[in-house]
Amino acid sequence: MRCYKTLSSRRSSILHRRRTRLGATQRENGERREMGHSNVWNSHPKNYGPGSRVCRVCGNPHGLIRKYGLMCCRQCFRSNAKAIGFIKYR
Repeated sequence: MRCYKTLSSRRSSILHRRRTRLGATQRENGERREMGHSNVWNSHPKNYGPGSRVCRVCGNPHGLIRKYGLMCCRQCFRSNAKAIGFIKYR
């Protein structure tokens, strides 16, 4: 953690970091940003494949149970199985 002498210097550094992250300082300086391949990754919405499906309860994309149209991750399925109507026989 950095030590700041005054609150205003801390606030200005936070604002500078936000501006830099958003690219505002580059636009203010008149620099032109090139549209390279790294800028277009995942810019188009994905409608198919494992990256397009998430759990309807928690939004987790991993461990998804798609059988019977559940679209629920395994952790959420375990916690809600009885409420959904599943019975454990073993």
